[in-house]
Amino acid sequence: MMTGVLLAGGHPRRIEGRPAELLVLAGETVVAKQIREMLTICGEVIIVTNEPKIFLEHVPRSVRIITDFYPGRGPLGGLHAALTLSRYPELWVTGGAMPFISARAASFLAEHRSVFGYDAVLPEVSGRPEPLHGIYRQSCLTALMPLLESGSDVQPGWMTFLRKLRWGCVEADMLRKQNLGDAFTFRIKTEKQYSEAVSRAQALVRSVYR
Repeated sequence: MMTGVLLAGGHPRRIEGRPAELLVLAGETVVAKQIREMLTICGEVIIVTNEPKIFLEHVPRSVRIITDFYPGRGPLGGLHAALTLSRYPELWVTGGAMPFISARAASFLAEHRSVFGYDAVLPEVSGRPEPLHGIYRQSCLTALMPLLESGSDVQPGWMTFLRKLRWGCVEADMLRKQNLGDAFTFRIKTEKQYSEAVSRAQALVRSVYR
């Protein structure tokens, strides 16, 4: 069992006047799709955001909505909060507005992490590791804390953090062999990407009812 995490940030990106997480795809908000997918393999779901009111009326009461202990430290500040408050030692961490996250991909990454004993495992997307669909052990806090407490005005980056861990990357070819591809890392940042997401979601619905 693991904890599912959505790092929703401090200032949600708005598209068509709504936070991207609350856009509707095939009759369901993006955040609802993410939560539903996570709960297929996770014992709990946490949303990390500095604007919790946005989500309160849109998610089940069982979903925990928390804020950063270290505001202004970027995604790693949100990761720190999730690692600190997680009920389970293993976390599946995603970003907000990622409508096609995959429990099957997360399970495959988690198995890879367990086999090799890594602190974290990330998928390779477009030739680079993607932190926002990764599996992280709660023990990563040991490496993360010094970065957040450094006093620097510069937000610590993912690669700076990862260099302090024993981590692995599942290559794109391996993901393709599992029929996973990389659609699970798709993230809505623009109106064009929202339109693409609507088309993808409709295609998925049609494929189910064929």
